[in-house]
Amino acid sequence: MGFAPRILGLLALAGLTACAYQDPGAPESREHPFYTRVTWFSYVGGDDIRQQCLAGAPERYRLIYNGIYGEQVRTYDVVGEPQSGGALMSIRVLGSADVGGVTPQTVLFGQPSDAPTRVRIDEAQLRDLASSMDRSGYLQPAPAGLRLPSRRFYWVASGCRDGIFKFNAWRYPSERFNNLKFPIKLASFDPTGIPFNPPIPVGQIRNPGTTDSIRSPDGGAAIFELTVAENGLVRGPTPF
Repeated sequence: MGFAPRILGLLALAGLTACAYQDPGAPESREHPFYTRVTWFSYVGGDDIRQQCLAGAPERYRLIYNGIYGEQVRTYDVVGEPQSGGALMSIRVLGSADVGGVTPQTVLFGQPSDAPTRVRIDEAQLRDLASSMDRSGYLQPAPAGLRLPSRRFYWVASGCRDGIFKFNAWRYPSERFNNLKFPIKLASFDPTGIPFNPPIPVGQIRNPGTTDSIRSPDGGAAIFELTVAENGLVRGPTPF
């Protein structure tokens, strides 16, 4: 493939991934897998949660596990229900089985998957989850400048509590990652039965510097990473 087609393909991809994720309100729209995929970077950064995090807004969290992008990504969206004190949790597990024919409309994970698995947690369980996040360092300053390559293992969390937006990230290997408490709590709520893709040393990762799970519209691989800012992500993916 020539240099010019590759550049054009990457520009087209950037146009897709730069779209801001917006929660349109209707549950059927909010849960549509395609809508999430074309706005993945904004979704990971919790842009929609930040925009809606105002005084009186319900408690809300989004926790994402990147277990080598293209092998396994797990998302947990938790939306508080003030009347009950609990929350509705929407769970997706995306992996290699989802990577199929690539088009500009399915640029991240191929064909749309089934609807998310939903579970309701009660007030005590929501408090336990929030406590496990706090004990994991969620409320501490985010590690600004931390790079999150697509073919690595990491967790990111964004949320709104008491009208305040917070973002944080944990990359493996690190002491911060080893001290995480909330993954065990999430696993206790997760009925999918799909095990976590366990983190492994970089030296054991197949092609650690490349990925074939995200492609530009012309079929060329677009390698990417995310970078943590003070309370979110640096805008846009960084090719490397």
